[in-house]
Amino acid sequence: MADLKISQLNSLAGTSLANNDVLAVVDTSASETKKITSVELVRYGYGLISSGTLDGDIIEAATTTDRGTVQLTDATDSTSTTTAATANSVKLAYDRADSALQTTGGTITGSLIITADLTVQGTTTTIDTTTLAVKDKNIEMGVVGTPTDVTADGGGITLKGATDKTINWVDSTDAWTFSEHIDLATGKEIYINGTSVLNATTLGSGVTGSSLTSVGTIATGTWNGTAVDPAYGGTGQSTYTDGELLIGNSTGNTLSKATLTAGSGVTITNGSGTIEIAAAGSGGTVTSVDVTGGTGLTSSGGPITSSGSITVDLDDTAVTAGSYTAADITVDAQGRLTSAANGANVAKTNAANTFSSEQTLSAGLSVDGPYEQTAEAMAALDVDCSSGNYFTKSISTSSTITFSNIPSSGTAFAFTLELTLTGSSTAITWPSSVYWNGDAGQTAPTLTDARTHLFIFVTSDGGTTVRGSSLVDYTN
Repeated sequence: MADLKISQLNSLAGTSLANNDVLAVVDTSASETKKITSVELVRYGYGLISSGTLDGDIIEAATTTDRGTVQLTDATDSTSTTTAATANSVKLAYDRADSALQTTGGTITGSLIITADLTVQGTTTTIDTTTLAVKDKNIEMGVVGTPTDVTADGGGITLKGATDKTINWVDSTDAWTFSEHIDLATGKEIYINGTSVLNATTLGSGVTGSSLTSVGTIATGTWNGTAVDPAYGGTGQSTYTDGELLIGNSTGNTLSKATLTAGSGVTITNGSGTIEIAAAGSGGTVTSVDVTGGTGLTSSGGPITSSGSITVDLDDTAVTAGSYTAADITVDAQGRLTSAANGANVAKTNAANTFSSEQTLSAGLSVDGPYEQTAEAMAALDVDCSSGNYFTKSISTSSTITFSNIPSSGTAFAFTLELTLTGSSTAITWPSSVYWNGDAGQTAPTLTDARTHLFIFVTSDGGTTVRGSSLVDYTN
């Protein structure tokens, strides 16, 4: 190929430049012209710029729109658009971001110290900690633009438990309201305006008014109130004159004030807390005293003319001292027994007698006339032997008869049971202690339905063995 001037060469568009395209380079150290590929030129030419062999300013600096050289920096607060961050500055920025507070929510796992003010804007602030320590001495609540008692109404502290434990300000009562008891430590008191009004045992001395309706024992003190009504243990009085006494008055059940009135031959002198009663005039002299016994009374020892005693005795009567059986007695108008004698056991044949309790007749009983026994209608299937000796019962279905309250062993007892069967195929079961007459033993007699049957039972051992006999098949 013929030699050509550079100006005679065809132009090569930058977009058509290939890796293996070559350029002519003059090697001044050897006075030769040599070739180099486009890739080698960029690679090794950049190294010459970095080592300062070539002046870097001849290559334009990179921008956000053009390629070029870039200056590295360790700064983490730069706003330059022509420098690039080093790995060190990126690490510093990362560490700061990692330890920074999260602004969109999250969890801070380490301690947090705020050296300036903290403002929380939200509906609920939750502090999940065991102990909350506040260095400030004053905690303000209800801080709004224009605080009033209305905005403060209901404000306070709530401790969660099985039920809420609250301390709240209530505007309608203009007071703090506690939902629970207040238990002061030993030795502590309740003060109002610097004055103690109550401790564990004593009302404050300044408490002079009260609406108490009951109190315990008042051991000491001075009553300075109105007079206490007699109905409550008082006198109802507050002032007196010398010699006045309190006298019961049935009108209103009160105590009235009164003074003694001197009668004939008597003078009364009223003093401060004293009353002196004295005889008036010359008076008289008693020369003899005697007592006359009345009916049944005898006096002795009188008359007394100077000193001595008079005895009054109850007169003896004709009655001999002792005890009497079925006694016939005579009493006089003064209540004394004037005669007494043992009475006779006289049979009562002319009057009816009703006994409401059991009677014991140790000499036997002789009856000349009809003997009546109330028929006891059984409500259930139990024969209560304490209620009678003759029992009636109607049965329509198979049933079990029982006995109760049989007299104890050693006492003979008999009773009759009138049993009416009104059903069909009616089977009766008797107590296992019943033994029937003849050779039947404990085999009960066969009963016909729609008939009435009589049973007589006798026992003397408290019901261990009950002897039974029957009269069956009476027409209903």
